[in-house]
Amino acid sequence: MRLEHEFGERLARDTGLRADELALDHVADDRATDAVVGLDARAQVTFWSSAAEKVYGIAATDALGRPFADLVSCHPDPGGLTQKHRHFLGSINLVNGPATHVARRGRRIPVWVSVVALRQGQRVTGYVLVVRDDTEHLLLTVKIRERLEFEMLLSEMSARFSGLAEDEVDGEINLWLSRLVEMLGVERSSFAELQPGGRLAVTHAYAVSGVNAYPQGPVNQTLPWITSQLAAGRNVVLSRLEDLPEHAVEERRVMTESGLKAAIAIPVSIGGSLVCVLTFGAFGQARTWPGDVISRLHVAGEVFANAVARRQAKQRLVQKQQELAHVARVAAMGELASVIAHELDQPLTAVVSNAQAVRNLLQSGEPDLASADDALSDVIDSAMRVSEIVQRERRLLRKSQGGVEQVDLNDALREVELFVRAEARQFGVRVTLDLLPGLPPVPGSRVQLQQVALNLARNGLQAMKDQPAGGKELIVRTESGTEEVNLSVTDSGPPAEESLLERMFEPFYTTKVDGLGMGLSISKTIIVDGHRGRIRPARNPGGGLTMHVALPRK
Repeated sequence: MRLEHEFGERLARDTGLRADELALDHVADDRATDAVVGLDARAQVTFWSSAAEKVYGIAATDALGRPFADLVSCHPDPGGLTQKHRHFLGSINLVNGPATHVARRGRRIPVWVSVVALRQGQRVTGYVLVVRDDTEHLLLTVKIRERLEFEMLLSEMSARFSGLAEDEVDGEINLWLSRLVEMLGVERSSFAELQPGGRLAVTHAYAVSGVNAYPQGPVNQTLPWITSQLAAGRNVVLSRLEDLPEHAVEERRVMTESGLKAAIAIPVSIGGSLVCVLTFGAFGQARTWPGDVISRLHVAGEVFANAVARRQAKQRLVQKQQELAHVARVAAMGELASVIAHELDQPLTAVVSNAQAVRNLLQSGEPDLASADDALSDVIDSAMRVSEIVQRERRLLRKSQGGVEQVDLNDALREVELFVRAEARQFGVRVTLDLLPGLPPVPGSRVQLQQVALNLARNGLQAMKDQPAGGKELIVRTESGTEEVNLSVTDSGPPAEESLLERMFEPFYTTKVDGLGMGLSISKTIIVDGHRGRIRPARNPGGGLTMHVALPRK
């Protein structure tokens, strides 16, 4: 609001010394919502509108005749004092433009001031001040700025979570809970996920210094009203303790004892099913939760929920893959049943033969104890061999728990060597293990890596079964790079066709008459998805394939 200088100058020229009063009457009528103040040449109050009484909290009877500076002090905003007005306003400390006026009891009022100098000729006879209270305007500006900041925060959060790996979700939720607490100006937040059993459990929590974070674990089921609201998918919005219904006795007790002044809980559903609950609590003072804030918190909750849903879907997929891999291991061991039986037959036969020999020695008139002792040693060795075969088979048949351990790949390969050599003998294949001494360990699942090695070796053996005798060889080799440990399985089978290389990892694709076509597909899933490694085939110059597996060392 600005009163043109020409208006005041024209009034002064046309009506003389009473021009200020006529101008003030006109302004007071047209701008009733703005404070209008008239000053004489010495900046003493000559007019004090009813709007000025409201803005400054000073009655006209108390203001008239007093210096304006005694009633209100003026603090210009940077750049608010224009050069045009410095000359004649500087001496009385008036500002044309944005400023802060400090009235009685130190009340600070953001204002916009329009100043008109009233003149008679070259002489200044007074001033007219039109003062707009900018409090509501500034509050609106603050709200708009906060809204934009919140929107930018949500945009940044959404972009961050959209490209997030599943194992990074938990760390990011903790980070963004703290940023949302800072944005809202509250003291505590928590994030609860719906568990497989159908109960909510707090999985992430944040609190500012001096405030106890919400304990992680199952959500407090002793808060029946809040629990029922969340289960029904309804927001719980508490701006103060009195917002609780009368029957929420336990909730009122908990809020009172904890010092919680205000709280909000946002349930988030995907596809009509509850996924998670996002909560915030204020301990300093009660506060309101405007509708636009609730809407933005819903958006934040949906970002979290989608990330959690992706992680849970990945976990379910991994679980199914592990179950499928276990079925494949059981099937493979079933196929090797005759081979394993043959491997067990030899030491068991030795046990029986040596036991009978010991009995015969002991039944003789003069038992040869030294020979009996040697025979018993052979019994023990053969029994230990049987036990070792059974233990290795049991380890391969057990279900993988999906945990990560440091795996000595050479040692893991030696455990399955027995099964590889046993089957290789049936096909007349020579097996060579070229294992690099001091091979660095790799993080992963021992039994799953053994499954891959056994599967690659058996595929190589199957490829050579119809090859001429004498030149069939399977080489299992380990090597170490700067960042990876490499495993290769080389066979001397027939030349591989291009179509085989293109499709060999497809589920259910097989060149075997009795094959399922799942072995290489499962192996690729184990290496690529389970161990973040690589697996690829390569033709050998003289025929056959080499399967290359690269596993990261970290």
